[in-house]
Amino acid sequence: MKIEEFASLNRSWDKTIKRVGDYYFCKQRDAGYPIAVYSAFPLNQKVKVDRQFIKELKRKFLITQILLDLPKKDIYEYVLTTDNYSLDQFNGNQRHRIRKCQKIFSFRNPSLEDLLQEGLAINRQTIERQSRTDSKLTDSKLWTRYVHSIYNDSRFTILGAYRENLMVAYLVVYNLEGKFNLVEAFIDRNQAKGASPMRGLLYTLINNLTGEYGKITISYGFHKFSRPTSLTRFKETMHFERFSYAKAYVVNPVLQVALGLLVFVLIKLLHRKTFKRKWTRATIKLYQGHRRLKEAA
Repeated sequence: MKIEEFASLNRSWDKTIKRVGDYYFCKQRDAGYPIAVYSAFPLNQKVKVDRQFIKELKRKFLITQILLDLPKKDIYEYVLTTDNYSLDQFNGNQRHRIRKCQKIFSFRNPSLEDLLQEGLAINRQTIERQSRTDSKLTDSKLWTRYVHSIYNDSRFTILGAYRENLMVAYLVVYNLEGKFNLVEAFIDRNQAKGASPMRGLLYTLINNLTGEYGKITISYGFHKFSRPTSLTRFKETMHFERFSYAKAYVVNPVLQVALGLLVFVLIKLLHRKTFKRKWTRATIKLYQGHRRLKEAA
């Protein structure tokens, strides 16, 4: 699937997509976020930054997030490139875990009914646990539209994990510009009963893809630089490697003035006494991300 086709699909899911130069951005409120910028392009390629590009972004959004290839990094993408994902590629402990997963769960393409009903329930549980919002995954009408648009589309791969004929986990992968991107990977932790169906799902998926395409590259999303989490450790045990980027922000001129004044007050006048507050940390990160553009110019 070409990036233009992916942008068109996103519009059909009620997302506002704007093109600036060779890149596509999803508008959420007054902010712009790149779509498919991670694995859609070569891993060592940064977004091209020039005056006209930045000017256009400032005109379209109050704040725009972009990724750059700069010396100072602050975000990881987890990527696996392989043509051999057999059990002997893993250490003894991981081989045992994968075999145990295969005994507990079966893995197959879910039925449309299972994806619409069980998938929606899994989504709602996951979104609530993660304390975030995503209406496409939790609103029954939007979820139904989304599932119907991808279910028989050969550019998407959907795989479910079943325990006693009940779908307890699923994942969705799409093929974009020759690379695979994992966009949904959710588990019903109550029905999984302490087991890890995602391990078996990934193992089955990647072997299916390498069997069909040979050598593949697949992205498992990105994470901020921070302490390792159970999810990042899981990705690494499944042989996904970290690739680092710098996250920058393009800020509208009007907001830029206010941002500069606010940071001056926080740093010069308050001496960082309120940095523990979430909104303060977010403000500082936004300001630092804006200043990174000078490094890329």
